[in-house]
Amino acid sequence: MHARRLLKQLFEVEGHHRVFASTDPRNIASNRVLEKLGFRLEGHYLESVHTHEGWCEEYFWGLLAREWHEQAR
Repeated sequence: MHARRLLKQLFEVEGHHRVFASTDPRNIASNRVLEKLGFRLEGHYLESVHTHEGWCEEYFWGLLAREWHEQAR
């Protein structure tokens, strides 16, 4: 499902107050997508996820329903 349609479903149909996401800071494309969708970077956690590469960092992103509605105007 297209990301904007998913957010529309979550905020406008299901009535969610907040949506969050996490990404690998090295994944520039995913970070840009979230920024374009209006998400704000809320946290940068060091060594928070263990993978086959070892301990990795994580970005946490958030978007509130009121922010979604404001940018949809």
